[in-house]
Amino acid sequence: MQTQNLRPSKPRKSTQRVGRGGKRGTYSGKGQKGQTSRAGHKKFSQMRVMFLRIPKRRGIGNNVIDKKQIDINIDMIVKAFNDNATISPKTLKEKGFIKALNNNVKLVGSKTVLTKKYIVKGILVSKTLQAVIEKAGGSVVLKVKVESQPNQKHKKQK
Repeated sequence: MQTQNLRPSKPRKSTQRVGRGGKRGTYSGKGQKGQTSRAGHKKFSQMRVMFLRIPKRRGIGNNVIDKKQIDINIDMIVKAFNDNATISPKTLKEKGFIKALNNNVKLVGSKTVLTKKYIVKGILVSKTLQAVIEKAGGSVVLKVKVESQPNQKHKKQK
């Protein structure tokens, strides 16, 4: 036996080449003429181009991130503030209760009796705590929402 006489036990099977004659016929399963019958065709969606042209929606009403409310107990404020002190987001930031002024802050309290007077401005206060503060002689000025004015169309001057 010589090396040129050796044969594999199973014959080699070549992969079928599509579109070059043979058993599959003229069109070879690709249909007739056109983009899809060509080699390396890609159908590029025109809708994708249209979506890319539309700008992303930004601004009011499209914000995904919800602002979390920070609850501060009245017992912590009694320890940090003196009598007749004004409690506002600015003073809370100075004392280190909040990190930024744009946080939603709410004062929450237990049914403890206050001996100090506080003036609360621009902060949300629970109903029970508001009654306790006013009973002690303090005052609460709730947050006032500023409504935006409607856009006015500018008229061209002649």
